[in-house]
Amino acid sequence: MLNLEAKSTAAAIVKSGHPLVWIELEKLDEETLGGLVFFYEYLTAITGRMMGIDPFDQPGVEQGKKYTYGLMGREGYEKDAEEVGEWFKKISAERIEAL
Repeated sequence: MLNLEAKSTAAAIVKSGHPLVWIELEKLDEETLGGLVFFYEYLTAITGRMMGIDPFDQPGVEQGKKYTYGLMGREGYEKDAEEVGEWFKKISAERIEAL
């Protein structure tokens, strides 16, 4: 069933004129999985460059590190810890409760 759904989805994507990468693996082991991860990392880098985006600029990652340092009590990151608290107040206020 999953294979049929995958093929159906792929056909619908191609029919609509959108690009598709279809990969079939003979086996799923460490080497193959590593190669697949590398492929997508490389694809992301190339696509970002082609779109004029720096795929290696990760301001969110760097800010996340600063927040973590602050929450762990690292000196010099006290304001970052405070900021996390402020953001989580906003996040909590926007939460949608499950029915």
